Amino acid sequence: LWPSKYTEHSVKNSPLKRDVVKEASEACKRGGIKFGFYLSPWDRNSKYYGTPEYNDYFCNQLTELLTQYGDIFYVWFDNACGEGPNGKRQVYDFPRYFELIRKYQPDADIVFWTYNWGWVEEKYRIQLIDSLPTDISLLVTFEMFEQYEKGGITEYCSDYTIVFEGPGKYFASEAKAAARRGIRLYSMANTGGMTWDMGVLPYIPVPQQWIKRYRNMIAANEDWGLCGLMESHHYGFYP
Repeated sequence: LWPSKYTEHSVKNSPLKRDVVKEASEACKRGGIKFGFYLSPWDRNSKYYGTPEYNDYFCNQLTELLTQYGDIFYVWFDNACGEGPNGKRQVYDFPRYFELIRKYQPDADIVFWTYNWGWVEEKYRIQLIDSLPTDISLLVTFEMFEQYEKGGITEYCSDYTIVFEGPGKYFASEAKAAARRGIRLYSMANTGGMTWDMGVLPYIPVPQQWIKRYRNMIAANEDWGLCGLMESHHYGFYP
């Protein structure tokens, strides 16, 4: 979405040919809104993906975003990782990414989302949280991965669901670890729209579920210090 000089897979080669990140940052400034960005490290378009050189490539692009668009309020990583065209997985150098953000935007909130390792055994997820610096924020999806049964149908809750009000065991385990270490805790949740479980689990109407969800989030604030919500009005993949 910005004309990066480090890749041809860019808006500069699209019919639009405009710097969308610049336009968004300027619009936020006009509206008095703090500007941040989400940057996934999972760039399988890069020929370097799956090699040590990829971290150089990613840091170059991260530097562009940190230095060309004014004050940055937050940088959000989703930590997605899979095989690239060469069949290799990438080892991300997060300490280097964090150091770069602190160098150019020392006041930015680094938001580290645990979404993409949710299927990993709990002890390994907690080990990773225990290795994180304490001056970042941990974002944990509130209801995800919970096994749920209704009407004779058993399924795992997907992300951005309102069927299960939460919190799930996945959230609770990581929230406890964050509270123990003094890491700021955010959550991702959905309270509107037809979510990804539509057509898989019987859909429960809102606003009844909103009330249950927010009551449980208040309890999570009291128990583990949950202090931020990334609301997602997601309308899903299912018809």
